[in-house]
Amino acid sequence: MIVHVGCDAHNGKGLCAESFSDALELLRSSDGERKLVIHGGIYSACRLHLTAEDSGTVVEAAGGERPVLLGAVLVSRWSVDETTGWFTADVPAESGIGNDFRLLIRSDGKYLKKARYPLNGRLEHETEFTAGEWVGSHAGGWQRPLLDDELNHLSIKRKIFPRTLTRRPQRFRCFTPGMSPTVKLPDRTGKTGHSG
Repeated sequence: MIVHVGCDAHNGKGLCAESFSDALELLRSSDGERKLVIHGGIYSACRLHLTAEDSGTVVEAAGGERPVLLGAVLVSRWSVDETTGWFTADVPAESGIGNDFRLLIRSDGKYLKKARYPLNGRLEHETEFTAGEWVGSHAGGWQRPLLDDELNHLSIKRKIFPRTLTRRPQRFRCFTPGMSPTVKLPDRTGKTGHSG
């Protein structure tokens, strides 16, 4: 069986499927030769999940065509925020990732920096850690166990942030002497919570 993906028309050999999952479902129902032919184009948010059940399936590009499979989500319709000068765009809701992403890659393959505040330097937090010195993992960590509040909250004065910084989830990278970098995310009320 031959199944094509990304085809408006083909040479009449095989079937056309709308998605990779549909194509694999069709191929898995066949007992004979199985071939997945992918036509040219960019397939963003691509999920081509092969399992042992797909053993022997041939996956190839359509003749003379160049398909590009990306696990990334295509973000378009960028605009400049007049207040901050930052470029902004909404992540497509169907991607399921919301605002939680790690990398931003331009269409030419270059990595872009995410917006950062402050542009240089750092902000100081007001949380005081009173657990004593870090004595190492082998000795149980801190001189005394950390309290829940010390593990999960960070005290920051709201006035150190510009008014243009929204309360949508922002990512804070916190460095505490003797500890690995941790990331804190404020919820919609502006309170911070530990994200791992």
